[in-house]
Amino acid sequence: MPVAVEGHVQELERKRELPVDETEHVAKRARSDASGSQPVPTPPSSMLPVAMDPNPLAAYTTFQEPPPPPYTGPTMLTPTQHKFCVSTVRTLKRLKDAVPFLRPVDPIALNVPHYPIVIKRPMDFSTIETKLQNSNPNKNPEPLAPRYRTTDDFVGDVRQIFQNCYLFNGPEHFISSQARRLEDILDKQLKQMPADEEVILPH
Repeated sequence: MPVAVEGHVQELERKRELPVDETEHVAKRARSDASGSQPVPTPPSSMLPVAMDPNPLAAYTTFQEPPPPPYTGPTMLTPTQHKFCVSTVRTLKRLKDAVPFLRPVDPIALNVPHYPIVIKRPMDFSTIETKLQNSNPNKNPEPLAPRYRTTDDFVGDVRQIFQNCYLFNGPEHFISSQARRLEDILDKQLKQMPADEEVILPH
């Protein structure tokens, strides 16, 4: 008997000995082998791609209230107070720790597009200097230019720089450490802030 015919007869005899369900399994496997393709298993759901959020900044929430309109009325700073405030800012700006706070934060250049979402009241030393220039009681300010009404307003802006830093970077960031050192120096300087002049009303 030729080898091919003998092998075919043996295969038929083996199939007759198999149960029905196993015979069907052998037939399916033979058809799959003949087609040259294997069934593709379905990947688990954990391996399927996750749809990307079209707006990744939507997860951020507002941490600060929007700033109030800038004050453009008359300043209540005395000439001595104004001079002290200008000197304080210049002293802080000369320090190495002040470098990150000299100019407004540029979200694009620094690759922090979510900065304006987190920080609603941005502040920096150049902005404070501009407001101080318009707060000189010995000069006529530019119309509608933001200025400081009191020394408390000035101090509030300087502290806003540091608060923004702590909020955005977290307390352990090295830039926050720079802000804390600057704030310590500010606190020492503010102890020498000239007092408000008493207004003596005519009798």
